[in-house]
Amino acid sequence: MLERKPPLKHKTQTRQPSRPTHLYKYKYIDNHHPEHSGHIFTHNELYFCAPEAFNDPFECAFQVKFSSDKRKNKQFANSALKNQCPTMTRKDRRAAVRNEQKIFKNPNYPLFVQQVMRKGLNKWGVCCLSEIRDSVLMWSHYADKHHGFCLEFSTEEFYVRLPGNRVTPSPVHYTEQYPIAQIIEEVAVKETMLTKAKPWAYEKEWRIITPERTGLHPFPAYCLTGVIFGCRMPEEHQEMIREWCRNREPDLTYYEARESEDSYSLNIVEIS
Repeated sequence: MLERKPPLKHKTQTRQPSRPTHLYKYKYIDNHHPEHSGHIFTHNELYFCAPEAFNDPFECAFQVKFSSDKRKNKQFANSALKNQCPTMTRKDRRAAVRNEQKIFKNPNYPLFVQQVMRKGLNKWGVCCLSEIRDSVLMWSHYADKHHGFCLEFSTEEFYVRLPGNRVTPSPVHYTEQYPIAQIIEEVAVKETMLTKAKPWAYEKEWRIITPERTGLHPFPAYCLTGVIFGCRMPEEHQEMIREWCRNREPDLTYYEARESEDSYSLNIVEIS
């Protein structure tokens, strides 16, 4: 059954002033597997990948800072050993953790912790979006050198569905220093995934993060409001998208990215 946008009179929250009205996702059509792109329009699903699949080697980098709570540190050490040394007996793990000061003074222990945490981070799914629809660089990097397309999402009531939960987009923060990971706490994982180096600030990125769930996740049909064709997008790919959307409700607005005649920029023009 088609999921429709709820009436405005039932809305209990207002959009935050800093929240953009729309978010955009740059994509391209894989000639070998065009059905992957078609799934977005026909099934209202977005793909969430693990951080290790991103092109930035500093993605999800962090500093390790141990908790001041000794009990939590012991719990983490026990969990880490169980994860990395599955053949170790419970008795041996307890013995290894018992002398906490020795463990935490070991110069190799922070590296061990990072390895454990990175392994955990790569079980989480991430979907990247942007506030900007006309970035020449992002069209080049993420939309097959302007041969691809860009999805337009309304941020009003925008979320993806997980079993028993809804996940909404959060803004990425840009800094020169790695975030500090307070081990044990889940909030540290999200903070790590929502922090990037300052040179990426031009992307004005937002992310939807799904705890330990990569793969396809559904979103409400009414959130996808438009699609922008790249300035080099082949006619056959444009027609392919239109065909995927032929029976779609609600209808999408179509746009075309066109090269400016007097500057290094793109003009986004609505088309029929």
